[in-house]
Amino acid sequence: MNTPQTPIAVIGMACRLPGAPSLDAYWQLLKNGVDAISEVPLERWSLDEFYDPDPTASGKTTIRHGGFIEGVNRFDAAFFGISPRELIGVSPQQRLLLEVAWHAVENAGLSMVELSAKHAAAGRRTGVFMGVASFDYYDRVTQDPARIDGYSLTGNAYSVTANRLSYLFDLRGPSIALDTACSSSLVAIHLACQSLATGECTTALAGGVQLMLSPWVTVAASKGEFLAPDGRCKTFDARADGYARGEGIGVVVLKRLDEALRDGDPIWAVIRGSAVNQDGRSNGLTAPNPAAQVDVVATAWRRGQIAPDQVGYIEAHGTGTKLGDPMELNAMANVLGPRSQKCLVGSAKTNFGHLEAAAGVAGFIKAALCVHHGEIAPHLHFNTPNPLIDFERLPLSVATQHQPWPTGLPRIAGVSSFGFGGTNAHVVLEAGPAPRQSAITSSAALFCLSARSRPALAAQAEQLARWLQHHPAASLSAVASTLAMGRMRFTERRALAVTDTASAARNLTQLATELRTQPAGSRRPSKPKLAFVFTGQGAQYPGMGRGLYEHFPVFRDTWREADAILANQLGGPLSQLVYGHDANAATLAQTRYTQPAQYVLQVGLLRVLADCGLKPALLLGHSIGEFAAAHCAGVLSFEQGLRLVALRGASMQSCPAGGAMLAVQLDRLTATALLRQRNSQAVIAAVNGPRSIVLSGPEVDIVELEQALAQQAVGHRRLQVSHAFHSGAMAPAALSLRDYASHMPHGKPALPLISSLTAEPVGTDLDWPSYWAEQILNPVEFERAAARLAQEKPDLLLELGPQPVLSRLLQQQLGGAYRIHATLDTKVDDLAQLLTAIGAAYDCGIEPNPAGLFTADGGARPRLPGYPFEVQAHPLYPPVSLPQAGHLATPHAWLTDATVEQHGKGEFSVSLPLGSRRFGWLGDHTVFGADVLPATGYIELAQAAAFRITGRRRWQLEGLEFRRPLVLNEDDRRVRIDLAAEGDAWRFTVCDDDNQPTQSRAVYSCGLLRNLPAVEGHQA
Repeated sequence: MNTPQTPIAVIGMACRLPGAPSLDAYWQLLKNGVDAISEVPLERWSLDEFYDPDPTASGKTTIRHGGFIEGVNRFDAAFFGISPRELIGVSPQQRLLLEVAWHAVENAGLSMVELSAKHAAAGRRTGVFMGVASFDYYDRVTQDPARIDGYSLTGNAYSVTANRLSYLFDLRGPSIALDTACSSSLVAIHLACQSLATGECTTALAGGVQLMLSPWVTVAASKGEFLAPDGRCKTFDARADGYARGEGIGVVVLKRLDEALRDGDPIWAVIRGSAVNQDGRSNGLTAPNPAAQVDVVATAWRRGQIAPDQVGYIEAHGTGTKLGDPMELNAMANVLGPRSQKCLVGSAKTNFGHLEAAAGVAGFIKAALCVHHGEIAPHLHFNTPNPLIDFERLPLSVATQHQPWPTGLPRIAGVSSFGFGGTNAHVVLEAGPAPRQSAITSSAALFCLSARSRPALAAQAEQLARWLQHHPAASLSAVASTLAMGRMRFTERRALAVTDTASAARNLTQLATELRTQPAGSRRPSKPKLAFVFTGQGAQYPGMGRGLYEHFPVFRDTWREADAILANQLGGPLSQLVYGHDANAATLAQTRYTQPAQYVLQVGLLRVLADCGLKPALLLGHSIGEFAAAHCAGVLSFEQGLRLVALRGASMQSCPAGGAMLAVQLDRLTATALLRQRNSQAVIAAVNGPRSIVLSGPEVDIVELEQALAQQAVGHRRLQVSHAFHSGAMAPAALSLRDYASHMPHGKPALPLISSLTAEPVGTDLDWPSYWAEQILNPVEFERAAARLAQEKPDLLLELGPQPVLSRLLQQQLGGAYRIHATLDTKVDDLAQLLTAIGAAYDCGIEPNPAGLFTADGGARPRLPGYPFEVQAHPLYPPVSLPQAGHLATPHAWLTDATVEQHGKGEFSVSLPLGSRRFGWLGDHTVFGADVLPATGYIELAQAAAFRITGRRRWQLEGLEFRRPLVLNEDDRRVRIDLAAEGDAWRFTVCDDDNQPTQSRAVYSCGLLRNLPAVEGHQA
């Protein structure tokens, strides 16, 4: 009994409460002292039918108000993969709990995938513990026996409230729904703590849900005189005359404190102790037992090793009854004992009523927010103290104002929740450890966004922009890390490289606008193909890739490894020639330095990209770039490639000087004719594009060619080189390199490597020493090699090199058909440019490895906005009605947004939207990659339309014809069902609703529905 309880961290929270659709909104409601009580909405039940000020009126209630949340019929069914047929039988309690649980997990910086059995580390399980006590929706179902089906059972069973979460997200820990009435959700939190402490689960979702969808519990509570006539909890006040009923959902994510600290989880608060007991035989079944209340609080504090004088605030059960409130505070005073500083007390029930099964978690989240922020929210409706509560004597004071935490007291709070059947629960919380500030500062970060649809992606970008505007000091790296590791991935995605919060917010807003206004592109490939293209010589400059050298250890280590391999060969470390304080362009332009520096840079980029999860499927190198490509393909080790390149550069530089190179804007045939015409000793050194030729030869020949081209007004540019590369002048270097390479083993390429010499993939039996020699002497056939690369249809081409040289050539040659990005650009911050390239891969469907992008340093993960669900109004079974409740028509899911027109006697049309995003299950039926309405769908459309017109369900189908397939898009298209009466039957036609004349509309299906007589005891 005295064993200390294992501390449990509260790492995530989410809620949906009256007047507070989100956690942030809840804190604002609490701080501002908002009264969220409202009149009973019509969609719950009709006050005209069920309200009567006469308490003796049969089947009526004297209550008009309560705490209601908005839009209980709105839900993102497609997101959770629930079909319309099933959804109508699923209680909104189960529906909305899914959304709140999802947001709670995201609030913890986790994703549901991370918690699932498939992706969780060995031995890690997630438990689900939910309090639920309302069966209101089943009241609606059972009004008409014809409505009852298998979905009615699973959609309303208490057990499935928790089990559906475990099922949908493959959570393998305990999955428990429990009903202890008003204490249900706090008992659920207690059980979750026990399960975590014993190792039964490693993460737990705990909380509760309560919705008021039927009047009968309110009627019963009204008859029992439990409810306050004005619909408000006036807790601790002399006017206390009962409680107000309320509703809501709350979920918290829990983890052992030691594991949360180890994993760097954000922590709202820490559960120090908890306890549950029972009133036993009190003065009545629903009467509280003060002795049991004393025991449950004292036990929780003892388990948490909390001294009474440490507690600064109590979130009381506090329902607002004249006798219950004094009993609770007197019991609490017995545990607190004498103290010099009064303990503050309050109850969220004064804001929005008693949430019954969700009351405990609502109070728990309030207390967690209070200890986290170091502030206490005001208690409402307290004017004159209840005369049965002696506040002068008790060590308690009602917190009527928003105020800072009591001076001198640790931020520790107790939360009580007592079930009306006698099950009591108490939890004691303290503020979590102060979050560590991130020590990482980066010049740029990559925001990886994803959603199930473009509108949801736009909404996500927009809400993140707003969040950044409100958090201008946020760490971009921390935000990017949370987006990458704490969010689930979906098909619609977009990455954004950002450099500061202000521009990030602007760019996100612009992205949202683009997503909403620009048409969607082609479907993303299931297995995207990535090509790496390696730049040739001439793009080097001092400091190239410095931002990567400073940010990525693997990039820095590549240079250090190269320095060790080439020690004493270059007169100093290669890295200093590039990044040293005295690095200069003239020295780096020397071929003996240029070529190894470029090779090391490209291999460093390769390693960074590999760490970030980018693996190429195709390779192409331009001249010296082929060595890095060969290394990437597995032909050469890093050291082999570096030694070859160092020898190549030194040998080429030692060749006779006096050569020059010229880039000209001519096609190959014209350039060849020009050289022949002038009897020039120059040769074609590279064919980079349709009108992009490089000439190489003796200085005197190049000067003559420059003069001739100037006279002809042909664009040309002298290249800054010391020799006539890719010409016969390089023969000594070619012989030296072939001899050296012949003593070096070469591997077989593990990836397709397209030669810039032959413009074909190299074979497995290639004579590499001879190839390296020929590569020095012969022209670079980049234009042909690029065309051959394009035949493989890569989805993205990334250029690995100091500048976007080949990217421009590829864009000129291949046009806009291919996505091409450079990994470095002198005009852009190094890290931002690389992240843009990685982001392009992410956009294509390649999943970056967060471990390569982000360095974990224990810094606080920001709590970003949750997923923007695309909620839509879905039909609910109609509200309970008197006295013909059993004869209401069941709506069809497809008819939610349908319109009906009558064109004449017995002639109707029903128009409705269909789309695979609106009804996610429709996307499961694909033909040749397109979503197509299945055959049964036409029958369902006809029956739904006939039901809308006639209210009849039983039909005999005759003469069914299928004329053409109905291809669906993610976006809605309107479909029309025309109905014409023929005696006891209806002729139907399923066609487009596109404002075309009837005879011009595309017809998909037609047939006849003949009325069948009703089965005895059932609706027709």
